[in-house]
Amino acid sequence: MVAALVAILLTPLSPGVDVGAAAAPVPPPRPILFGMATSAWEATFADIIDEVGVPPAFHQIFWSLELAWPNAWAPNMLTELHDLGVTAEVEITTNDISALNSGAKDAQLAAMADTIGDWLKGAPGRRILIAPLPESNLAGHPWSNGPAAYQAGYNRIRNALLATGVDDSQIRFIFSMNGLSSGSYHYADFYPGDDVVDILGFAKLNRNIDGHWRDYDETFTRHIEEMQGLIGPYKPILITQTGTVDDGSGGKDAWLTDMMTKLPNNDQVIGALYFNRDKDGTDFRILANGVLRAPVKQGMANWSSPSQVDWIFDGSMDAWVAWRIANLPARLWGDDRYATAVAVSQDAYPGGADVVYLAVGTNYPDAIAAGPAAASEDAPILLASQDTLPAATATELKRLSPSKVVVLGGTAAISDLVIDLVENALPGATVVRRAGANRYETAVEVSKAVFSPGVAKVFIVTGENFPDALSAAPTAVVSGSPLLLVRPDSVPAVVGQELGRLDPSKIVILGGGSVLSAAVETALGAYAPTERVSAPNRYALSAALSQATFAPGVGTVFIAVGDNFPDALAGGPAARVHPGPLLLVRGDSIPEEITAELDRLNPSRVVILGGPAVISVGLADDLAEYVE
Repeated sequence: MVAALVAILLTPLSPGVDVGAAAAPVPPPRPILFGMATSAWEATFADIIDEVGVPPAFHQIFWSLELAWPNAWAPNMLTELHDLGVTAEVEITTNDISALNSGAKDAQLAAMADTIGDWLKGAPGRRILIAPLPESNLAGHPWSNGPAAYQAGYNRIRNALLATGVDDSQIRFIFSMNGLSSGSYHYADFYPGDDVVDILGFAKLNRNIDGHWRDYDETFTRHIEEMQGLIGPYKPILITQTGTVDDGSGGKDAWLTDMMTKLPNNDQVIGALYFNRDKDGTDFRILANGVLRAPVKQGMANWSSPSQVDWIFDGSMDAWVAWRIANLPARLWGDDRYATAVAVSQDAYPGGADVVYLAVGTNYPDAIAAGPAAASEDAPILLASQDTLPAATATELKRLSPSKVVVLGGTAAISDLVIDLVENALPGATVVRRAGANRYETAVEVSKAVFSPGVAKVFIVTGENFPDALSAAPTAVVSGSPLLLVRPDSVPAVVGQELGRLDPSKIVILGGGSVLSAAVETALGAYAPTERVSAPNRYALSAALSQATFAPGVGTVFIAVGDNFPDALAGGPAARVHPGPLLLVRGDSIPEEITAELDRLNPSRVVILGGPAVISVGLADDLAEYVE
């Protein structure tokens, strides 16, 4: 009923019919593979073969550029592993990353690459996994010197190996980090790029440090979700090193049971390498005196056989990645609202922008009301705090390289200090402030600067809450309409003056009588015919606006959480570049009004605004069912 009414009230961009529910996608199969890092690997693998019947799929090796290269022992080790049916996962390190990147170690690098390349080309069926400069996010490693140094070193090692004439049917590369607190680093900062990374990886050991026992979620889930969110849900994830000590009460077997039973349930994980060693007097072993701990023995029987490592090299992994890119939602986010706005900007404006809008990130009115104006100037919206220009925002401003920056709101929103910082970051740009005494006046100043009299529509939303405005922004953007704010029971005089100047053909009021009163509707009617769009809740309203504006087969649908505003603040202008609605969901479920609208839209792309802590990985998987 609501959707039908809205379809009458608002003119769609193009006609369309309900195409019904999209078929749930069926992903290609993927293996779940068990590997080990162990010093006495020959005896270890013999014991496992005796107990389980097959060896582990992988064996982890650490090789330094500073070893003697070329040599005979490295190819011999690879051959022995290969003959057992075990694939080597080689982690390449150096004692001086600056020397590596300057070319001072080119001779050593070439010798090592030739040793590996000659072995790979020496007989059919040989293959290897390479993790250049593993765990470089740990500053204590001599091969660690920040993201730029890591990326340069990664590519230098990769290029040297590929220059030997091997191809991706023989060698694959792992981006391997250490599982640390997300507050102290960002996986995405180090990531060398989809074109040079085949597999994502992280290492995380449960050392029971300071008596703190790390369960399955703390060891694995948080870091899997960080990789999914910060890099994407497309590349396979391999746990490149893990292990646990005992907690003194049998916790080791419980932890191992969780690892062996729960990791396969994450559809992006393809396996784990277990650290079967004593380290610094700490016993991580699962195989001792020829006996394999029961949870691992049982788990290995349920995981894939080592022969399924073929999946990584024979093209099956590439097909799996391609399917996920085509079917799974993209996710735009950072570790805070400022970085999320940057991610939206990077997606929508990869080549830069001549104009950029800057709004305060701690409140919603200025950014939301400015969305249509920013879109009309082909400008992204970035966020700042009142007295600070976040590093992510400053970096993105430099990348966008605009000639003009529009600062939204007065000094109570964004101080003159921030303007100074913007001018320092962009010496050649013009910085202008569009502001009024309050949110209502600021929205008017933004409208006056961009929109000419005689607009077809003006959208009116409450200035006291954000959900209706979040959903309205893409509709206003694609129709080229200003978005103005009013109080729940009155129209500010300055808004009335702007309506008189705009002289619209129609005023569209969003929200029911409890949001914007009948008195507001009567007052607005003095300026143009009014139409009210309302729905039982914020989710239904976003679906109704979408149905009235966007036809089935839309290219992009943006998804944001409906109970908070930060992640969606920058989403409005993006609808100009990727025309599509913004639909609101709960953090862990999709309201029925939204599922119906997704069925109708049948989009080719779904973009989630916000990280896994805001919109869960499970919900992201559910959204995949609606992608055509």
